[in-house]
Amino acid sequence: MRGEECTNKLVKKSEQKLALLNKLFELTVGQSTAVEKPEENIAKLTELIDNKQEVINKINVLDSDFVDEYEALKAQLGIKSLEQYDAKSNDELKKLLKTTEEVTLLTRKIKKIDDENVRKMGLHINQTKRELKNVKNSMKIAKSYGKKNDEVYSVFIDKKS
Repeated sequence: MRGEECTNKLVKKSEQKLALLNKLFELTVGQSTAVEKPEENIAKLTELIDNKQEVINKINVLDSDFVDEYEALKAQLGIKSLEQYDAKSNDELKKLLKTTEEVTLLTRKIKKIDDENVRKMGLHINQTKRELKNVKNSMKIAKSYGKKNDEVYSVFIDKKS
């Protein structure tokens, strides 16, 4: 009975994680559109990042609980990995393996989109740096034209005689 309880808990936790990952996926896609014009969407981008962090924190708690239950189940079944166990005889284990596979696929999709978002933000940051450098150089040039020439004296000597 303990094995079935562990399996049920693992299935529930993995389903909860899948739901949270779907939410994280939606936030990441939203972040993708906000990254296109970050100077216009800075507030939205900040909100999306904060929301993503909240979801990630919840996922971390679920993962911690999942690992504990997973280790207990493996010990009870006397295996090192669920892949070693014949899941065909147990519908709950089939469901767990299927959900775990979905979690893995969705995590990969999220990572791919997130990597692209990071790349786009890097491009925007570099562009902003170049613009700031140009502004700084323009300010130096403008300052140099505004200086008074009081400090420079010219002396002309006429040697015609």
